[in-house]
Amino acid sequence: MIKPGENPRVLIVDDDPAYLQDEVDALGFDCTAVCDLVGLKKELDRVKNLRENIADVAPAYCAYIIDLCLGSDSGFDAMKCIREWEVETGLDHMPFIVYSGFTDFDFSEVASLCPNFYVVNKAHPADFEAVLMSLDHAHQIKSL
Repeated sequence: MIKPGENPRVLIVDDDPAYLQDEVDALGFDCTAVCDLVGLKKELDRVKNLRENIADVAPAYCAYIIDLCLGSDSGFDAMKCIREWEVETGLDHMPFIVYSGFTDFDFSEVASLCPNFYVVNKAHPADFEAVLMSLDHAHQIKSL
């Protein structure tokens, strides 16, 4: 669980994360944003190294916000990368928040990677806030 005084952490994977960062920060979450698969892999390696080398590290992510259209990369590939990393590091699976302006993707592919996922359309920011706050209030936040 989160230590007193710490904010839950969210990992944003979006090719243009500025808007999401502002929204997540305003809700009291700490966030890290990456723009592509290269940046994602570097961030996951950084957290893995912290986990291996420091006994008392910061909390892990309570959720991943994934844009399925990452320019030349795929949000599905990012999700697969995260799931493989969680297994490798022994971390629990955290929920994906699929944040996209598109709704014509295969929901079964998302569900195969994460049974606890949420789909939020960029046109409805209030839904995004509600999903993030429900994660916090449900105490689904884990430590590394």
